[in-house]
Amino acid sequence: MRNHEPVCVVHAAPDPLRLPALEQHVRVVYAARDAPLPACGNPVILLGHATAAPSALRTALAHPGRLAGLILYSPSPDGEDVSALTLPTLIITGAHDPICGPSRAALLHGRIRGSALLVLPEGDSVAPLTQTAAFVGAVSEFIDLVTDPV
Repeated sequence: MRNHEPVCVVHAAPDPLRLPALEQHVRVVYAARDAPLPACGNPVILLGHATAAPSALRTALAHPGRLAGLILYSPSPDGEDVSALTLPTLIITGAHDPICGPSRAALLHGRIRGSALLVLPEGDSVAPLTQTAAFVGAVSEFIDLVTDPV
């Protein structure tokens, strides 16, 4: 049982990505790219989608002590140096994702020590909307993993 409900901060671009199905499992805060992290006593998980992934990576690298984990969906990391990243990280992509398909996601996965990679077999760059159950299930499981005490 958690002492504090985790907060998932979603950085998305260009339009806000709304995840009502995820809101059923965890408190979700929607934020613009490079927005400051919320000040709260709850575990914070940062989710960066597509072109907001570099912002999420910069935030994670600058404030690792304020985060419980990082989730990157369809990331376009733009050459970010991720070698110093030590947070639990989940990289999700779709098998048919034109932005960051499985091969690009695997390269990023190889550069982030201890990260996990999930390829949604029917997914594309908007799988949070088209493969909602699989996406929310993976994100919820990861959040439980990084926030539940052993």
